[in-house]
Amino acid sequence: QNNKRIYGLSSALAAQPLQTLFNPVDLGQVQNIYLSLGQANPNGQAPVPVIYVMEYTGINRTTLKALSQNTGAQVWSYNFNNTDSLQTRFIPVSQRDDRGTATSADDTDTVYTALLADHWTYPGTRGIYALRDGQMLWRFSHDQEFTGSGALSRDGEKLYLITRSDPFTSTKLMAVKTKPEQPPVGQSAWAQPVDLGFEAF
Repeated sequence: QNNKRIYGLSSALAAQPLQTLFNPVDLGQVQNIYLSLGQANPNGQAPVPVIYVMEYTGINRTTLKALSQNTGAQVWSYNFNNTDSLQTRFIPVSQRDDRGTATSADDTDTVYTALLADHWTYPGTRGIYALRDGQMLWRFSHDQEFTGSGALSRDGEKLYLITRSDPFTSTKLMAVKTKPEQPPVGQSAWAQPVDLGFEAF
């Protein structure tokens, strides 16, 4: 009931049965059951296709993991225990990061995820976290609920989010800078009230 498995299967476009890529990976509770794909490169030498999954194993036990799409092995992980974060319901958003070089050998992803926390017990821990290859780049603290991990602007410089404090409060469309001026502190670009009724959640 509380544990989940990830299976890796592959198939050619011909009429052939599915082939097993890796044995099932056992996890705790999987917060984002709709998996998110991307690439990691913790050694900076060769990108690896990965599956991003948020694992939740109890109060204050949330970990973002990058698992190899080919083997199911863990490529990197980030443990949110020290930030007193409770859980997230959202799929991480990944953004290709070329690290400013001409070669693709060091390409990797920056991953954004929205975390939820009890306002009274853990004030200031809600917000958006940006990570790269298992290291936190910055955190944008925002003491309201998010409706998802956001969507990137075309130029990749802003992460758009919808937020509000409760179902009876007007929603806001917010833009957070993907490259804040003073990391590890995240930075808002702008926020605009919008009337989305009760559909925001």
